[in-house]
Amino acid sequence: MVKRGLVLIISFVFCLSGILVSADLAFKAGLNQSKLITGPERHWATGFSLGIAISFKQTGNFYIQPECFFIRKGDGTGFPERIPEMKSKIVLDYLEMSLLFKRHFLAKGKIRMAGLGGGYMAFNIQAKCQSEYLGQVFTESLKDDVKNADYGLVLGVNLEAAIGKKKLILDIRYSLGLSKVNSFISYDNWKNQCLSMMLGIGL
Repeated sequence: MVKRGLVLIISFVFCLSGILVSADLAFKAGLNQSKLITGPERHWATGFSLGIAISFKQTGNFYIQPECFFIRKGDGTGFPERIPEMKSKIVLDYLEMSLLFKRHFLAKGKIRMAGLGGGYMAFNIQAKCQSEYLGQVFTESLKDDVKNADYGLVLGVNLEAAIGKKKLILDIRYSLGLSKVNSFISYDNWKNQCLSMMLGIGL
């Protein structure tokens, strides 16, 4: 079911770009900081994002922007009940589909700024806990302990600078998961949160 959902999401994005000729295509990549919202004290972990966005102009400065990204989230703490000297972190990889609403509110010369807001649906590809103890590194799969899907909200700002017929794009956004992503019941509920900064090229 998950694989079928991923195929449908990617097909949907590309079909939209073919149907609406006024679409602007952009390729984006960047780094993020993420951690789980849960009971014990948590620390931010560094991840990355890579994907595409397609903007469809509606009226005036208003756009609808579907996106499809590979994104690495997680947490820099791991499991606190393990050996105190052991350093561990949780890695969660997703294929994430967002549907955002974008509105330009500031323009000066070739530079435009916009606000972003909307929601996302993500499908888990990989879940693992990486631990280091006495110089040795261990990896434990968490695939059976993490749900296949996650959803949440996205808010951010977008800065575009025209360079000839192309655009240089800077995205800064925060996403907040609304669903519990861990499937086991013997631990606190996990919810994703992520702060991302991405650079992109608009075609």
